[in-house]
Amino acid sequence: MSGLVGWVTDHGYLLVFVTVTLELLGVPFPSETILLGAGAAASSGSLNVLAVMAVGAVAAVLGAGGGYAIGWVGGRALLERLVARGWPRQQQLLRVEAFVARHGGKSLVGSRFIPFVRIFAPWMAGAARMPLRRFAIWNIAGGVVWVVVVTSAGFLFGTSVAAAEQGFGPLAVAAVVVAAVAAFGVYRVRAHR
Repeated sequence: MSGLVGWVTDHGYLLVFVTVTLELLGVPFPSETILLGAGAAASSGSLNVLAVMAVGAVAAVLGAGGGYAIGWVGGRALLERLVARGWPRQQQLLRVEAFVARHGGKSLVGSRFIPFVRIFAPWMAGAARMPLRRFAIWNIAGGVVWVVVVTSAGFLFGTSVAAAEQGFGPLAVAAVVVAAVAAFGVYRVRAHR
């Protein structure tokens, strides 16, 4: 097996855990692409889909919990220092802040499906001093829903991903997935205005 699905299969559950955790801590990793690839690998029998979902959900909850702690400890001042260094941009941070303020705990579910917002919503919840119990409930719900949906999509379309990868290569597949996720994110953000 070669390409994206083969790479995910070779590195398995550890890859899912590390990329999902690190992305939600603030490191921009392509965790959604990895979850799709893991779902596709599971569709071919190389990985167990329920194990992928369990590992991914635990990683999502832990990573976002770490992001919440970073936001709680560092507060708004930490976010402003990051903006001063160029990432994220002030406008991006203000959008995430408005999204979290508008939707409260629900933002921790919806933000999982929007690539940039997924990283900073837990930070913002911590900086805004969202009560830990409320954060934990919405964080678990968001992590589980996101991982199950994305992994299931990879599982259901695993044969198609493998065929596209054979024809176009793994980078093309990854680019299409990222573009589709970004388009969906833009659609969702605009729909809520």
